[in-house]
Amino acid sequence: MEQEKFIILDLRQPDAYESSQEQIKGSIRLDPNDNEAIQRMIDNTDKNAAIVGYCTWHNEYTSARVANIFVKHGFRNVRALQGGMQAFKDAGYPMEPKK
Repeated sequence: MEQEKFIILDLRQPDAYESSQEQIKGSIRLDPNDNEAIQRMIDNTDKNAAIVGYCTWHNEYTSARVANIFVKHGFRNVRALQGGMQAFKDAGYPMEPKK
Protein backbone atom coordinates (compact mmCIF):
# COMPACT_ATOMS: atom_id res chain seq x y z
CA MET A 1 0.00 0.00 0.00
CA GLU A 2 2.91 2.34 0.57
CA GLN A 3 3.94 2.12 -3.09
CA GLU A 4 0.52 2.58 -4.66
CA LYS A 5 -2.30 5.06 -4.08
CA PHE A 6 -5.53 3.40 -3.07
CA ILE A 7 -9.06 4.54 -2.57
CA ILE A 8 -9.72 3.14 0.89
CA LEU A 9 -13.35 2.30 1.64
CA ASP A 10 -14.60 1.94 5.21
CA LEU A 11 -17.19 -0.82 4.80
CA ARG A 12 -17.89 -1.57 8.43
CA GLN A 13 -21.48 -2.41 9.30
CA PRO A 14 -23.39 0.66 10.61
CA ASP A 15 -23.36 -0.46 14.25
CA ALA A 16 -19.60 -1.12 14.19
CA TYR A 17 -18.97 2.19 12.45
CA GLU A 18 -21.15 4.16 14.87
CA SER A 19 -19.54 2.63 17.96
CA SER A 20 -16.01 3.39 16.77
CA GLN A 21 -14.07 6.59 17.35
CA GLU A 22 -11.55 6.12 14.52
CA GLN A 23 -11.02 5.02 10.97
CA ILE A 24 -8.10 4.23 8.69
CA LYS A 25 -6.48 7.49 7.69
CA GLY A 26 -7.87 8.81 4.42
CA SER A 27 -10.69 6.29 4.17
CA ILE A 28 -14.08 7.05 2.68
CA ARG A 29 -17.17 5.81 4.49
CA LEU A 30 -19.44 3.64 2.35
CA ASP A 31 -22.34 1.84 4.03
CA PRO A 32 -22.14 -1.74 2.71
CA ASN A 33 -25.94 -2.07 2.95
CA ASP A 34 -26.68 1.04 0.85
CA ASN A 35 -26.86 -0.26 -2.71
CA GLU A 36 -27.57 3.22 -4.11
CA ALA A 37 -24.45 4.64 -2.45
CA ILE A 38 -22.37 1.74 -3.74
CA GLN A 39 -23.71 2.33 -7.26
CA ARG A 40 -22.91 6.07 -7.02
CA MET A 41 -19.35 5.21 -5.97
CA ILE A 42 -19.06 2.82 -8.91
CA ASP A 43 -20.44 5.41 -11.33
CA ASN A 44 -18.08 8.13 -10.09
CA THR A 45 -14.85 6.14 -9.80
CA ASP A 46 -12.28 5.41 -12.51
CA LYS A 47 -12.42 1.69 -13.28
CA ASN A 48 -8.59 1.66 -13.24
CA ALA A 49 -8.47 2.96 -9.66
CA ALA A 50 -6.86 0.81 -6.99
CA ILE A 51 -9.48 0.18 -4.30
CA VAL A 52 -9.18 -1.53 -0.94
CA GLY A 53 -12.15 -2.07 1.33
CA TYR A 54 -12.08 -2.93 4.99
CA CYS A 55 -14.50 -4.04 7.61
CA THR A 56 -14.17 -5.05 11.25
CA TRP A 57 -11.59 -7.41 12.67
CA HIS A 58 -10.76 -10.60 10.83
CA ASN A 59 -14.14 -10.96 9.14
CA GLU A 60 -13.60 -9.88 5.55
CA TYR A 61 -16.99 -11.05 4.33
CA THR A 62 -18.47 -7.57 3.98
CA SER A 63 -15.47 -6.04 2.24
CA ALA A 64 -15.12 -9.09 -0.03
CA ARG A 65 -18.81 -8.87 -0.97
CA VAL A 66 -18.54 -5.19 -1.90
CA ALA A 67 -15.25 -5.81 -3.74
CA ASN A 68 -17.06 -8.44 -5.79
CA ILE A 69 -19.72 -5.89 -6.75
CA PHE A 70 -17.00 -3.55 -8.03
CA VAL A 71 -15.37 -6.39 -9.99
CA LYS A 72 -18.72 -7.23 -11.61
CA HIS A 73 -18.82 -3.60 -12.80
CA GLY A 74 -15.45 -3.83 -14.54
CA PHE A 75 -13.01 -2.87 -11.79
CA ARG A 76 -9.88 -5.03 -11.75
CA ASN A 77 -7.74 -3.67 -8.93
CA VAL A 78 -10.06 -4.20 -5.95
CA ARG A 79 -9.14 -5.94 -2.72
CA ALA A 80 -10.51 -6.67 0.73
CA LEU A 81 -8.08 -5.76 3.49
CA GLN A 82 -6.95 -9.02 5.06
CA GLY A 83 -7.62 -8.97 8.78
CA GLY A 84 -9.78 -5.84 8.58
CA MET A 85 -9.27 -2.58 10.39
CA GLN A 86 -7.85 -4.22 13.50
CA ALA A 87 -5.01 -5.89 11.57
CA PHE A 88 -4.20 -2.56 9.91
CA LYS A 89 -4.16 -0.82 13.30
CA ASP A 90 -2.12 -3.61 14.95
CA ALA A 91 0.49 -3.26 12.17
CA GLY A 92 1.00 0.37 13.23
CA TYR A 93 -0.49 2.04 10.17
CA PRO A 94 -2.06 5.47 10.62
CA MET A 95 -5.54 5.91 12.02
CA GLU A 96 -7.51 9.12 12.39
CA PRO A 97 -10.59 10.26 14.29
CA LYS A 98 -13.80 9.28 12.57
CA LYS A 99 -15.10 12.03 10.28
